[in-house]
Amino acid sequence: MHTLIRSIFSHPSRVLIAASLMGLIIFCSTIAYADLDQVDITDVSDDGSVIKTDDGFVWLIDSADRVNTQLWLVTDTIVEDDNSKACDHFQLINTDEDGETACAKKIE
Repeated sequence: MHTLIRSIFSHPSRVLIAASLMGLIIFCSTIAYADLDQVDITDVSDDGSVIKTDDGFVWLIDSADRVNTQLWLVTDTIVEDDNSKACDHFQLINTDEDGETACAKKIE
């Protein structure tokens, strides 16, 4: 018997779909950022402190988030959220890394 369970969590754009098929559970997540511009990363410094994007911006990453951003890849897609309450300036959301986020400031 196939069972489909949908749970919407507190983050309004994250939907977790859990499907049970013959005793196996498969988890898939879909994140929608319809109202935010998506851009691709064109360069990441070795220590994750600076990220360049294809819209021409250069981002200085907060020191606490560099452990994550140093693993972000060129061609990963991110969205730039300037309305985030979690960051002083911008929150970058990596849509290719399951919505992993970093606080950042535009420096160019």
